[in-house]
Amino acid sequence: MATDETKRHRIVNKLQDLKADNFSEAEAILGYAEELRNLTFEDVLALQLSEVLPKASLTDSSRKGALGNLLEEHYFGYTINSDSQPDFPNAGMELKVTPVEYGNNRKKEWVIKAGERLVLTMIPNNCEIPVEYEGSSLEKKTSDILLINYLRDRSLKNTEQMIKFVNRYQISGEDLEIIKADYEKITKLVQAGRAHELSEGMTNYLGACTKGATAEKSLRTQFYPMVNGDGSLEYIPAKSRAFSLKQSFMTSLVQRFEKEQKEADQLVNNLRELKENSFDDVVLHLLAPFEKRYSTDLGAEMAPDLNPNAKNFHNALTWRLLGSKKKRIEEFDKANISVKAVRVQKNGEIKEKLKLKNFKFLDLHSETKWEESEWYSLLSDKRYLFVVYQEDERGYYLRGAFFWAVPTHLIGGEEFENNTGTAYEYWLDTKNKLKEGIILKQKGNTITNNFLGVADNPVCHIRPGADARAYRFTDGRPEIGNVKKDANQLPDGQWMTKQAFWLNTQLIAQEIKLNLP
Repeated sequence: MATDETKRHRIVNKLQDLKADNFSEAEAILGYAEELRNLTFEDVLALQLSEVLPKASLTDSSRKGALGNLLEEHYFGYTINSDSQPDFPNAGMELKVTPVEYGNNRKKEWVIKAGERLVLTMIPNNCEIPVEYEGSSLEKKTSDILLINYLRDRSLKNTEQMIKFVNRYQISGEDLEIIKADYEKITKLVQAGRAHELSEGMTNYLGACTKGATAEKSLRTQFYPMVNGDGSLEYIPAKSRAFSLKQSFMTSLVQRFEKEQKEADQLVNNLRELKENSFDDVVLHLLAPFEKRYSTDLGAEMAPDLNPNAKNFHNALTWRLLGSKKKRIEEFDKANISVKAVRVQKNGEIKEKLKLKNFKFLDLHSETKWEESEWYSLLSDKRYLFVVYQEDERGYYLRGAFFWAVPTHLIGGEEFENNTGTAYEYWLDTKNKLKEGIILKQKGNTITNNFLGVADNPVCHIRPGADARAYRFTDGRPEIGNVKKDANQLPDGQWMTKQAFWLNTQLIAQEIKLNLP
């Protein structure tokens, strides 16, 4: 979309007014930025604002963050920097440029999503960090954000991407209280010399994402020491990390911008609750009155329309106990919290398998970096609310609930000296086998493969994610099942039953014993 001379004249006038006022009025900055809607980045360059702005160098559009840099230099006219102050210091406003994309949700609906998490500012590893959010560098950088979202089309050049949303975002209310609590959790771990244990899954909205390379060169000695049991101090290297708003939180935000977000139930209706309790405590307190009560009794009282013999009864009942008929809670969406109703049988084994997500062999095969893989994202970004129902002679009763995230040492990665028993080890082994070719042995109607099984790794495994099996071989054996519907192609040309990532139930059983003794 080319800009006409009238629009350019209007933009120039607004820019001159802003410069005269030293970019001190946030609303004026927003009004100027709103002119960007529906422009491509090439349109921005074509405005040729050099007569008003200092001459800007052409940004390398192939590198990450380049489009944000392009707007900084060619539209707002300030030099790229890593200053701890907001980008517009006189207005106290920070500029953030980030992509959105369209894709299918779990119901196969075509909706807009955030293209990535929103990185805010680095977590310092060479100086003290305040544990209080108020007055911190993070608060200064994020209390008032000029958020510009462009619609990412991977078939186009970077400069051909179109700017879709321009909004002023000020964190407030319930979101602010949850983010404050997340900040405190992260900073307390840093101050305890345990930054190497940080993971995005341990918090709700505000994450501690890795920043930079994933190899050993990204490790930095922590400013704070960890105090061992014998009183000795240990400075353990940790990866560089940054505060970020989680991708799930950003998706909720941009869907609100487009007014396409399906209405979800809100769990917290009284802000005072979050000032007096953590979000986790609010949720657990909500479920506490139902503990020790049998699910059939709870169903008859709280959800008489549910069939207690249905396969999904306990899952549906759990949502009702949380106060949601829609099986969606706004805060859970933002925090990427997955609710899992878990039934523990009399023998201590978990009845349900814990599926994470289906995957495609060719996608996994093409992944090159663990921390950019889908598997890593599923394990590191997500939190779980496990609501546990225990079986006895009468039936299943609500034993209790707890929040959980996969610990960093079980996720693993290149920076760990020992990756034995980690998800990273399993991912590497799976990729190697895909590269070498999967061995599909057939004995009668049974077909086995050489992927690692559930007993070979304590964290996760892959197993079928389709309702029926399907195979297409390259050695002349007859095809099995509906390959088009139930199989995915392997890198060696064979087709195999669709597979999914799964969490090991033994791991969850151990966590249940620790959290609900």
